[in-house]
Amino acid sequence: MPMASAVTNKTATNKTVTNKAVSNKAATNKAVTSKAVTSKAATSRVALIDTGALIAFLSRSDRYHLAAVAAFKRLPSTLVTCEAVLSEVCFLLKGNVTGLGVISTLLREKAISVVSLSEELDDVFALLHKYIDIPMSFADASLVRLTELQPYSIVVTTDSDFGNYRIKKNQKLPVHWIR
Repeated sequence: MPMASAVTNKTATNKTVTNKAVSNKAATNKAVTSKAVTSKAATSRVALIDTGALIAFLSRSDRYHLAAVAAFKRLPSTLVTCEAVLSEVCFLLKGNVTGLGVISTLLREKAISVVSLSEELDDVFALLHKYIDIPMSFADASLVRLTELQPYSIVVTTDSDFGNYRIKKNQKLPVHWIR
């Protein structure tokens, strides 16, 4: 997939990422909104991208970088994350000008859609209380809530805590582990 190639290519520029990498995912993701993600009528698989997966994909120094690049080549065409994950990603990328530029481009070009969970805060905080002993981050709780809202989603992560979280009637979350 061009997105993975452009990011791992040392000579890739943000313009290259915009023109080549984003084109495959952008058309599908342009229409993804909060309502589309929560639609019960949705039948296609949606990849819910966690902080660790994005950092691994964007940072060559991450120990899971090569696995993340390979995983992103095989992901469904609809990539979604939430504002909490984006906040963590930007914080962890501080000082990584290339990584910040690439994530900015991917978001601006709608290769990755960002969903607001402002209407779901009660449920997100209920998850934080439920998993108080793990502990669960706000970003993790947000992705678990998105998984509950989107029946055909899969969480893409490096975080082993997702193995502890449950949806519906004690069902394990569908997870694609990047290792």
